[in-house]
Amino acid sequence: MAPESERERVKSASHPKRTRVQGQRSKKLTNAFHSTVKYALRALPLDEFTTYIPPGMLSKEVLEAAFEAYCQTLHQARVFIDKEFEEICAESLIGDKLQTIDVMCAEQGYDGHHGNHGSHGEGGAGG
Repeated sequence: MAPESERERVKSASHPKRTRVQGQRSKKLTNAFHSTVKYALRALPLDEFTTYIPPGMLSKEVLEAAFEAYCQTLHQARVFIDKEFEEICAESLIGDKLQTIDVMCAEQGYDGHHGNHGSHGEGGAGG
């Protein structure tokens, strides 16, 4: 019997396979979210990190180990947040909903750029 964490990984790994085909909006949402998390949880450079520790408090080796732990913690936080985002999207069928919007827009000739309808002439409807 696999440990709980292994079963959860297998379970969560099955969700993205259902929504692997992403439409334009779903890709943009996913990319925006992942970029934001990566930007928000980026590590400080070592020299800036050390400014938060009083001089001489830690040896160079301990300071480097603390910095490595800090970087690993931020990385694991990003991984966890990304996984949670994917699970929430899968559970709430966000990908399917956004795909439906993509299809409806395509059927209406809306290309999603510049607020215009495809190539239906100037000014949109009517005239």
